[in-house]
Amino acid sequence: MERTNHLSDNLKAYKEGMGKSLSDFARELSIPKSTIQAAMADGNTTLDTLIRIANALGVSLDELVFGTVSIEAAGKARCLLRQVEWYHFLPADKQEAFQYHFGEILKLL
Repeated sequence: MERTNHLSDNLKAYKEGMGKSLSDFARELSIPKSTIQAAMADGNTTLDTLIRIANALGVSLDELVFGTVSIEAAGKARCLLRQVEWYHFLPADKQEAFQYHFGEILKLL
């Protein structure tokens, strides 16, 4: 079964869902604006960049590239994570685990 690359559409959905300009979105992901712009245009980037984006958004690589993201869901997820003040104090491995489980819960909604 061949899967379709949805990276471009998913990045656009996350950007719109977060209500960010391209510059602000890139800054929040800690990725150069030109890199994000290119990935949004053609759906291609390096594995390192994909990992950094997925970690910043709290999603798996599979979800980021092959999943489909609604703008509404992307915005809600990010907004909810910001409200959890203690989240930022967790070590990186705990944040990653929390993001994964949080994403799984959102899928049920």
